[in-house]
Parts: sequence; C-alpha cells; structure tokens
Amino acid sequence: MPIMQVLIISILGALMATEFSGSSLIGTVPWLKYLVIGDEAPLRVIQDTVQLLGVTATIPCITLILGGNLAQGKLVT
Repeated sequence: MPIMQVLIISILGALMATEFSGSSLIGTVPWLKYLVIGDEAPLRVIQDTVQLLGVTATIPCITLILGGNLAQGKLVT
C-alpha cells in the first residue's frame, strides 16, 4: 500500500473518532454550543468535568482503570 494512501486513511480515521466528531458538532451548532459552553449554560457541568479530567485527573483516572483491569485477574480461555 503506498505511503500516501496509508497517511490519508490514518488522518480520516482520526477525524472520524468519536471525540473529534462530538466536539465538532457541539462547537459548530450554535444552540448546542450555548447549552454547554459559557457561564450561563445549563449544561456547564459537562464543560467543567471535561476540563477537570483533561487537566487535573488524567493520571488518577488511568490508575483507577488499570487497577480495575488488574483486579479482574488473569482470564483463562
């Protein structure tokens, strides 16, 4: 497969990711944007949660997920 085709496929895959498409939708549709973003937004808690997880709580969340996966133990198939 040519390198350019692989590059285009990887870029399109990243653009179609849930996080990117969801944030693009909220950012471009004005009435959705005003529901979530701003001091008077009724769903401001979503913006606050995303900011908290993105800046402060990334390592603790990863540690909890890792601990939960390790607590399941070795799966025998």
